[in-house]
Amino acid sequence: MKKIYKKKIFLSELINFWKNPIVFFLKKKFNLIYNNYPKYYSSQELFLLNKLDIYKINKKIFYILLKNRQLKKSYLHNKIFNIVKKNNFEKFLLEKQINEIKEFYKKIYNIDNFSKIKKKNIKIKKYNLQGDFHENTKYGLLKFKPYIVNIYDEIKLWLQHIIYCYFGNTKNSYLIGLKKSFCGFHNINQKTAEKYIKKYITGYLNGLKKPILINKSSINWFTTIYDTKKKKINKNKLNKGKKKFMQIWNGNNFVVGEKKNLHIKKLIPKLTEKKIDILCNNTKIWLTPIYKNKIIKNPWKKNKYFL
Repeated sequence: MKKIYKKKIFLSELINFWKNPIVFFLKKKFNLIYNNYPKYYSSQELFLLNKLDIYKINKKIFYILLKNRQLKKSYLHNKIFNIVKKNNFEKFLLEKQINEIKEFYKKIYNIDNFSKIKKKNIKIKKYNLQGDFHENTKYGLLKFKPYIVNIYDEIKLWLQHIIYCYFGNTKNSYLIGLKKSFCGFHNINQKTAEKYIKKYITGYLNGLKKPILINKSSINWFTTIYDTKKKKINKNKLNKGKKKFMQIWNGNNFVVGEKKNLHIKKLIPKLTEKKIDILCNNTKIWLTPIYKNKIIKNPWKKNKYFL
Protein backbone atom coordinates (compact mmCIF):
# COMPACT_ATOMS: atom_id res chain seq x y z
CA MET A 1 0.00 0.00 0.00
CA LYS A 2 1.31 3.42 -0.97
CA LYS A 3 2.11 5.57 2.05
CA ILE A 4 0.68 9.05 2.37
CA TYR A 5 2.55 11.89 4.02
CA LYS A 6 1.62 15.04 5.81
CA LYS A 7 3.92 17.96 6.63
CA LYS A 8 2.32 18.89 9.95
CA ILE A 9 0.89 16.44 12.48
CA PHE A 10 -0.61 17.43 15.83
CA LEU A 11 0.08 15.23 18.83
CA SER A 12 -3.54 15.59 20.02
CA GLU A 13 -4.78 14.14 16.71
CA LEU A 14 -2.23 11.33 16.82
CA ILE A 15 -3.39 10.37 20.31
CA ASN A 16 -7.10 10.58 19.44
CA PHE A 17 -6.53 8.43 16.38
CA TRP A 18 -4.83 5.59 18.26
CA LYS A 19 -7.41 5.67 21.04
CA ASN A 20 -10.08 4.83 18.46
CA PRO A 21 -8.88 4.40 14.84
CA ILE A 22 -12.34 3.48 13.53
CA VAL A 23 -14.18 6.52 14.91
CA PHE A 24 -11.34 8.85 13.89
CA PHE A 25 -11.32 7.50 10.32
CA LEU A 26 -15.08 7.90 9.85
CA LYS A 27 -15.03 11.41 11.26
CA LYS A 28 -12.09 12.61 9.14
CA LYS A 29 -12.90 10.75 5.94
CA PHE A 30 -16.71 11.06 5.83
CA ASN A 31 -17.47 13.55 8.62
CA LEU A 32 -19.53 10.83 10.30
CA ILE A 33 -19.93 10.88 14.06
CA TYR A 34 -22.77 8.94 15.67
CA ASN A 35 -24.28 9.45 19.10
CA ASN A 36 -23.43 6.80 21.66
CA TYR A 37 -25.54 3.72 21.27
CA PRO A 38 -28.00 3.00 24.13
CA LYS A 39 -26.81 1.09 27.18
CA TYR A 40 -28.62 -1.44 29.33
CA TYR A 41 -28.52 -1.06 33.09
CA SER A 42 -29.50 -3.32 35.96
CA SER A 43 -32.36 -2.13 38.18
CA GLN A 44 -29.79 -1.22 40.85
CA GLU A 45 -27.71 0.90 38.47
CA LEU A 46 -30.71 3.06 37.57
CA PHE A 47 -30.41 4.72 40.98
CA LEU A 48 -26.67 5.35 40.74
CA LEU A 49 -24.64 8.05 39.07
CA ASN A 50 -23.60 6.85 35.63
CA LYS A 51 -19.95 6.63 34.63
CA LEU A 52 -20.04 9.81 32.55
CA ASP A 53 -21.46 11.81 35.47
CA ILE A 54 -18.81 10.40 37.82
CA TYR A 55 -16.06 11.23 35.33
CA LYS A 56 -17.28 14.82 34.96
CA ILE A 57 -17.66 15.28 38.71
CA ASN A 58 -14.25 13.80 39.54
CA LYS A 59 -12.54 15.93 36.91
CA LYS A 60 -14.16 19.15 38.10
CA ILE A 61 -13.33 18.53 41.76
CA PHE A 62 -9.75 17.44 41.08
CA TYR A 63 -8.84 20.44 38.96
CA ILE A 64 -10.47 22.83 41.42
CA LEU A 65 -8.17 21.41 44.10
CA LEU A 66 -5.13 21.66 41.83
CA LYS A 67 -5.86 25.33 41.36
CA ASN A 68 -6.07 25.72 45.16
CA ARG A 69 -9.69 26.75 45.04
CA GLN A 70 -12.06 25.95 47.88
CA LEU A 71 -14.99 23.64 47.30
CA LYS A 72 -17.63 26.15 48.35
CA LYS A 73 -21.25 25.02 48.49
CA SER A 74 -22.31 27.72 46.06
CA TYR A 75 -19.71 26.58 43.51
CA LEU A 76 -20.72 22.95 43.95
CA HIS A 77 -24.36 23.85 43.53
CA ASN A 78 -23.79 25.79 40.32
CA LYS A 79 -21.05 23.73 38.69
CA ILE A 80 -21.41 20.18 39.97
CA PHE A 81 -24.85 19.51 41.42
CA ASN A 82 -26.50 20.42 38.13
CA ILE A 83 -24.91 17.32 36.62
CA VAL A 84 -27.25 15.08 38.62
CA LYS A 85 -30.82 15.17 39.84
CA LYS A 86 -31.24 16.90 43.16
CA ASN A 87 -32.69 14.05 45.17
CA ASN A 88 -31.15 13.19 48.52
CA PHE A 89 -29.72 9.84 47.45
CA GLU A 90 -27.84 11.28 44.50
CA LYS A 91 -26.60 14.16 46.67
CA PHE A 92 -25.27 11.54 49.07
CA LEU A 93 -23.46 9.79 46.21
CA LEU A 94 -22.06 13.12 45.07
CA GLU A 95 -20.69 13.87 48.54
CA LYS A 96 -19.08 10.43 48.49
CA GLN A 97 -17.35 11.27 45.20
CA ILE A 98 -16.15 14.60 46.59
CA ASN A 99 -14.63 12.89 49.63
CA GLU A 100 -12.94 10.28 47.44
CA ILE A 101 -11.27 12.92 45.28
CA LYS A 102 -10.25 14.92 48.35
CA GLU A 103 -8.53 11.83 49.78
CA PHE A 104 -6.81 11.17 46.44
CA TYR A 105 -5.60 14.77 46.33
CA LYS A 106 -4.28 14.63 49.91
CA LYS A 107 -2.14 11.64 49.00
CA ILE A 108 -0.45 13.33 46.08
CA TYR A 109 -0.28 17.05 46.86
CA ASN A 110 3.06 16.64 48.65
CA ILE A 111 4.61 15.06 45.59
CA ASP A 112 6.43 17.93 43.92
CA ASN A 113 7.80 18.26 40.44
CA PHE A 114 4.70 17.34 38.46
CA SER A 115 5.42 16.96 34.77
CA LYS A 116 5.30 20.37 33.12
CA ILE A 117 4.08 20.90 29.57
CA LYS A 118 5.85 22.85 26.85
CA LYS A 119 5.03 23.38 23.18
CA LYS A 120 7.63 21.75 20.93
CA ASN A 121 8.17 20.37 17.44
CA ILE A 122 9.64 17.03 16.46
CA LYS A 123 11.10 16.78 12.97
CA ILE A 124 11.90 13.25 11.87
CA LYS A 125 12.53 13.00 8.13
CA LYS A 126 9.19 13.83 6.46
CA TYR A 127 7.31 14.21 9.74
CA ASN A 128 6.73 17.41 11.69
CA LEU A 129 4.99 16.52 14.95
CA GLN A 130 3.70 19.49 16.95
CA GLY A 131 2.02 19.71 20.32
CA ASP A 132 2.32 20.00 24.07
CA PHE A 133 5.07 17.70 25.30
CA HIS A 134 5.89 16.74 28.88
CA GLU A 135 9.24 17.77 30.28
CA ASN A 136 11.47 15.77 32.61
CA THR A 137 11.04 15.77 36.41
CA LYS A 138 12.94 13.99 39.17
CA TYR A 139 10.29 11.26 38.99
CA GLY A 140 10.27 11.04 35.20
CA LEU A 141 7.05 11.73 33.34
CA LEU A 142 4.48 11.74 36.15
CA LYS A 143 0.75 12.33 35.75
CA PHE A 144 -2.35 11.93 37.92
CA LYS A 145 -5.96 11.41 36.83
CA PRO A 146 -9.11 11.41 39.03
CA TYR A 147 -10.53 8.15 37.67
CA ILE A 148 -9.56 4.51 37.22
CA VAL A 149 -6.82 4.12 34.60
CA ASN A 150 -7.90 2.15 31.51
CA ILE A 151 -6.38 0.84 28.27
CA TYR A 152 -7.05 4.11 26.43
CA ASP A 153 -5.07 5.98 29.07
CA GLU A 154 -2.25 3.49 28.49
CA ILE A 155 -2.27 4.20 24.76
CA LYS A 156 -2.14 7.95 25.37
CA LEU A 157 0.67 7.65 27.93
CA TRP A 158 2.63 5.34 25.61
CA LEU A 159 2.65 7.93 22.82
CA GLN A 160 3.66 10.66 25.26
CA HIS A 161 6.32 8.33 26.69
CA ILE A 162 8.08 7.55 23.40
CA ILE A 163 8.26 11.27 22.63
CA TYR A 164 9.52 11.92 26.15
CA CYS A 165 12.29 9.34 25.59
CA TYR A 166 13.07 10.76 22.15
CA PHE A 167 14.06 14.04 23.80
CA GLY A 168 16.76 12.15 25.67
CA ASN A 169 15.01 11.75 29.02
CA THR A 170 16.22 8.68 30.88
CA LYS A 171 13.50 7.95 33.43
CA ASN A 172 10.21 6.05 33.38
CA SER A 173 6.70 7.37 32.82
CA TYR A 174 3.72 6.92 35.15
CA LEU A 175 0.02 7.68 35.28
CA ILE A 176 -1.63 7.27 38.69
CA GLY A 177 -5.41 6.96 39.04
CA LEU A 178 -8.08 6.21 41.62
CA LYS A 179 -8.39 2.93 43.54
CA LYS A 180 -4.68 2.11 43.21
CA SER A 181 -4.91 1.96 39.41
CA PHE A 182 -1.85 2.95 37.40
CA CYS A 183 0.08 2.43 34.20
CA GLY A 184 3.75 2.99 33.51
CA PHE A 185 6.48 2.38 30.94
CA HIS A 186 10.15 1.58 31.19
CA ASN A 187 12.52 4.09 29.67
CA ILE A 188 13.78 3.27 26.18
CA ASN A 189 16.77 4.70 24.34
CA GLN A 190 16.44 7.60 21.92
CA LYS A 191 16.97 5.48 18.79
CA THR A 192 14.25 3.00 19.79
CA ALA A 193 11.92 5.87 20.67
CA GLU A 194 12.45 7.39 17.22
CA LYS A 195 11.66 4.03 15.60
CA TYR A 196 8.37 3.80 17.52
CA ILE A 197 7.41 7.40 16.72
CA LYS A 198 7.91 6.69 13.02
CA LYS A 199 5.86 3.50 13.35
CA TYR A 200 2.83 5.15 14.96
CA ILE A 201 2.94 8.23 12.74
CA THR A 202 3.11 6.08 9.62
CA GLY A 203 0.21 3.97 10.92
CA TYR A 204 -1.76 7.13 11.62
CA LEU A 205 -1.19 8.53 8.12
CA ASN A 206 -2.07 5.24 6.46
CA GLY A 207 -5.06 4.89 8.76
CA LEU A 208 -6.48 8.14 7.40
CA LYS A 209 -6.57 6.55 3.96
CA LYS A 210 -7.67 3.05 4.88
CA PRO A 211 -9.21 2.26 8.29
CA ILE A 212 -7.17 0.29 10.80
CA LEU A 213 -9.68 -2.09 12.32
CA ILE A 214 -9.12 -2.17 16.07
CA ASN A 215 -12.05 -2.31 18.48
CA LYS A 216 -12.88 -2.96 22.11
CA SER A 217 -13.51 -6.65 21.44
CA SER A 218 -10.07 -7.19 19.89
CA ILE A 219 -8.38 -5.15 22.63
CA ASN A 220 -9.97 -7.39 25.26
CA TRP A 221 -8.86 -10.41 23.23
CA PHE A 222 -5.27 -9.18 23.31
CA THR A 223 -5.19 -8.25 27.01
CA THR A 224 -6.60 -11.71 27.82
CA ILE A 225 -3.95 -13.69 25.94
CA TYR A 226 -0.87 -11.50 26.51
CA ASP A 227 1.47 -12.58 29.31
CA THR A 228 2.84 -9.33 30.78
CA LYS A 229 5.52 -11.14 32.79
CA LYS A 230 6.94 -13.20 29.91
CA LYS A 231 6.29 -10.38 27.43
CA LYS A 232 4.63 -12.61 24.85
CA ILE A 233 1.30 -14.13 23.84
CA ASN A 234 0.22 -17.15 25.85
CA LYS A 235 -1.06 -19.60 23.21
CA ASN A 236 -2.81 -21.61 25.92
CA LYS A 237 -5.19 -18.69 26.39
CA LEU A 238 -6.23 -18.31 22.74
CA ASN A 239 -9.60 -20.01 23.29
CA LYS A 240 -10.24 -17.87 26.36
CA GLY A 241 -9.32 -14.81 24.33
CA LYS A 242 -11.75 -15.75 21.57
CA LYS A 243 -14.55 -16.17 24.13
CA LYS A 244 -13.73 -12.77 25.59
CA PHE A 245 -13.86 -11.23 22.11
CA MET A 246 -17.34 -12.64 21.49
CA GLN A 247 -18.59 -11.61 24.94
CA ILE A 248 -17.70 -7.98 24.28
CA TRP A 249 -19.02 -8.19 20.73
CA ASN A 250 -22.40 -9.73 21.65
CA GLY A 251 -22.97 -8.08 25.03
CA ASN A 252 -25.52 -9.37 27.54
CA ASN A 253 -28.69 -8.36 29.38
CA PHE A 254 -26.92 -5.49 31.11
CA VAL A 255 -24.39 -4.17 28.57
CA VAL A 256 -24.99 -3.58 24.86
CA GLY A 257 -22.65 -5.56 22.61
CA GLU A 258 -20.15 -3.79 20.41
CA LYS A 259 -21.98 -5.10 17.36
CA LYS A 260 -24.62 -2.44 18.09
CA ASN A 261 -22.07 0.36 17.88
CA LEU A 262 -22.98 2.42 14.79
CA HIS A 263 -19.34 3.24 14.01
CA ILE A 264 -18.43 -0.44 14.09
CA LYS A 265 -21.46 -1.41 12.00
CA LYS A 266 -20.46 1.08 9.32
CA LEU A 267 -17.14 -0.72 8.67
CA ILE A 268 -18.03 -4.21 9.91
CA PRO A 269 -21.67 -4.82 8.91
CA LYS A 270 -21.16 -8.55 9.39
CA LEU A 271 -18.62 -10.26 11.63
CA THR A 272 -16.80 -13.12 9.87
CA GLU A 273 -13.82 -15.24 10.84
CA LYS A 274 -11.74 -13.22 8.39
CA LYS A 275 -12.80 -9.95 10.05
CA ILE A 276 -11.99 -11.38 13.48
CA ASP A 277 -8.52 -12.33 12.25
CA ILE A 278 -7.97 -8.82 10.84
CA LEU A 279 -9.14 -7.16 14.06
CA CYS A 280 -7.00 -9.38 16.27
CA ASN A 281 -3.92 -9.13 14.05
CA ASN A 282 -4.13 -5.32 13.90
CA THR A 283 -4.51 -5.12 17.66
CA LYS A 284 -1.53 -7.44 18.19
CA ILE A 285 0.66 -5.30 15.89
CA TRP A 286 -0.12 -2.00 17.60
CA LEU A 287 -0.53 -3.05 21.24
CA THR A 288 2.46 -5.40 21.49
CA PRO A 289 5.04 -2.57 21.74
CA ILE A 290 2.91 -0.97 24.46
CA TYR A 291 2.61 -4.12 26.55
CA LYS A 292 6.19 -5.13 25.89
CA ASN A 293 7.42 -1.97 27.61
CA LYS A 294 4.84 -1.81 30.43
CA ILE A 295 5.83 -1.61 34.07
CA ILE A 296 3.96 -4.38 35.86
CA LYS A 297 4.34 -3.51 39.54
CA ASN A 298 3.13 -0.15 40.81
CA PRO A 299 6.19 1.49 42.44
CA TRP A 300 4.02 4.26 43.91
CA LYS A 301 2.34 1.89 46.34
CA LYS A 302 5.29 2.36 48.68
CA ASN A 303 5.24 6.14 48.46
CA LYS A 304 4.20 7.50 51.84
CA TYR A 305 2.34 10.36 50.21
CA PHE A 306 0.34 8.17 47.92
CA LEU A 307 -1.18 4.75 48.70
